[in-house]
Amino acid sequence: QNAIAGLQHGGKRLKTRTRNHYLTAIKSFCNWMVEDNRASQSPVANLSAQKVTDHTERRPLSENEIGRLLKSARAGADFRWGGGKGRPTTHGISGPERAVVYQLVMETGLRSSEVASLTAVSFNLATLPYSVTVEAAYSKRRRRDVQLLRADSDLIPLLREHLGNKLPQVKAFNI
Repeated sequence: QNAIAGLQHGGKRLKTRTRNHYLTAIKSFCNWMVEDNRASQSPVANLSAQKVTDHTERRPLSENEIGRLLKSARAGADFRWGGGKGRPTTHGISGPERAVVYQLVMETGLRSSEVASLTAVSFNLATLPYSVTVEAAYSKRRRRDVQLLRADSDLIPLLREHLGNKLPQVKAFNI
């Protein structure tokens, strides 16, 4: 119990949920040892997981926070994903393009891999209903998904401007 409770990563104590995952792995290993006659009994059989009380509450952004995020992105420096573990590197996607991506994600709920897979032809911005299509190979559900876009959204003119000079099969965003 002390060993699991004292687990650290980079000098920081691990959260309860992570320690519980370690306990589960240790118990599985010890149970295998008993089943395979490598041990007579499991030394951790009586240990139980701790109640998780240190989880982070998730909440939607307020309108004010969304506005500040988009304003900051538009004015922000260029960067490109690829620094490892989701960390940005220094060159690539522009601030205004990043703001379009953020707004698209907030309005559609698309995942980052789905957004990265989009091409100019993935968007129908010419006729109502406006939509974006994620091909089956990139969709979480592994089927072709068509997500409708609000006709009155500020996103439509931004997408039209952003995609206006792109060839149909070119990636929609520089990510």
